[in-house]
Amino acid sequence: MPWPRLHVDCAGPLKGSYYLVVVNSFSKWPEVHKCKKTVSLLHEFFARYGIPETIESDNGTQFTSDEFRKFCKMLVIEHVTTPPYHSRSNGQAFYDTFKRVIKKANNEDMNDLALQQFLSVYRVTPNANTPSGMSNAELLFARNRAILLWGFHCS
Repeated sequence: MPWPRLHVDCAGPLKGSYYLVVVNSFSKWPEVHKCKKTVSLLHEFFARYGIPETIESDNGTQFTSDEFRKFCKMLVIEHVTTPPYHSRSNGQAFYDTFKRVIKKANNEDMNDLALQQFLSVYRVTPNANTPSGMSNAELLFARNRAILLWGFHCS
């Protein structure tokens, strides 16, 4: 099962937007989307990757709401909480990396194309926090994926 334990957080406000950040605890594979409704976005992730056994989050209101509690109960997901503002306590340094990238973005808001480019490169880069320093893609899909680097042209 590719998603036994997930770490979730809501990052922001970063350049005027909030982002739902979901990280697989084993492969460190990140998913990031601008926040709409947390439960709706998680439904999308679970339709794509499967339902995890455990979700770990801080005590943010989006994760302590009655709707989120019912969502976890309905899908038989254990919800574990960590202290707020302690991303390292749940082992997910990706949040810090993501926040640094957003803050350094030149435009007013991180557009979808720039976000997907960042995620594509991050996911295929060897990661010291994974077993054998493999990339997130190698651990999740047993292979690295080809990526498109926008803005690079072959002549």
